Amino acid sequence: MSSDQNTPDINTNTVNRPPVRKETFLAKYPRNLKLSVTAFILSALILLGFIITAEPHSLEETHTQQTEYAPAQPVPALKKEISFSAGAPALNDSEDRSVVLAPAPSSLVALESPDGTLPIVGRKGETSRQVYARPFDNKDERPRIAFVLTGIGFSKELSDLAAAQISPSVTLAISPHADSPAAWAKKARSSGHEILLEIPVEPFDYPESDPGPGTLLTSMSEQENKDRLLAFLKSAAGYVGLIPSQSSVFLTNPSKFANVLWHLKQRGLLLVYNNLNPSETIESMAFQQGVPVAFMTVKLDDDLSPEGIENAFKELETAALEKGRAVGAASINPLILTMLNDWSKTLADKGIVLAPVSAVTQ
Repeated sequence: MSSDQNTPDINTNTVNRPPVRKETFLAKYPRNLKLSVTAFILSALILLGFIITAEPHSLEETHTQQTEYAPAQPVPALKKEISFSAGAPALNDSEDRSVVLAPAPSSLVALESPDGTLPIVGRKGETSRQVYARPFDNKDERPRIAFVLTGIGFSKELSDLAAAQISPSVTLAISPHADSPAAWAKKARSSGHEILLEIPVEPFDYPESDPGPGTLLTSMSEQENKDRLLAFLKSAAGYVGLIPSQSSVFLTNPSKFANVLWHLKQRGLLLVYNNLNPSETIESMAFQQGVPVAFMTVKLDDDLSPEGIENAFKELETAALEKGRAVGAASINPLILTMLNDWSKTLADKGIVLAPVSAVTQ
């Protein structure tokens, strides 16, 4: 059989014709419409990427609507040791009134809202406890005593005296129940004092002893206490942390304490824990969450006689010389102001430095 008989017939009209493509679903739509849809999708993807990567603290909701408290994560212990010696060189002047504190509120760590300013952690990790702190040279190895005067703002005369005449290294605690707490915070800081914000919390003998409206209570829900806490936080600006209004059953409750710690961490604040004997559980929770805490050593309010106050000062000195740091506190009153002013001037000769509370946290 010849080769011609094995060759199939070929239509010469189709040899150079391109293959026919099957029409796609989108082929029937106009080209301009397809371009518009593509552009819309790309824009949406870009916007989504921006939202995902945007700084979370740019919105108040990221701070105030989250109600789940993350479990404690292992972090390096904050219980840092202080090398101390009563004979170490003096690197800080407790009476230096030339120190100027950072303006408050600072845009680095503050979120403005219609009803007040809330502290936040800054875009680069800045915190209120750092930005608003009174400068202190941590290379100073002398034993440190921090002293907190509470109740600032209730008595105009006494509060003015405390701001203007007491050593600026004494930390002043502003009461949110005072008239114009924001104005008192500004006045205290303008005199060089580091400040705390008092937070009313349920005392052991509640309701016989009542810290006032908005007190955080163990009987209230997490959301109710959160709303009260945020309202207090908006009452002033420039504080480095919080101090409970008094010894509190609220802060001995691990679940309630965990919620407070969560807010402190989220907002870059420290805590002055003024129950004199915190449990190991409470201490561990604070350290694990990475919240700096200044633990109270001596409170002077139980005995406000001259002898009682003098003994308390001696107890503070002994604790500082033994452990490297101590924290004292008292409610503002005329006798305290007089004796505190005299006592603070004797510390340098004893090899002790009066420090802001931010310099004695653990």
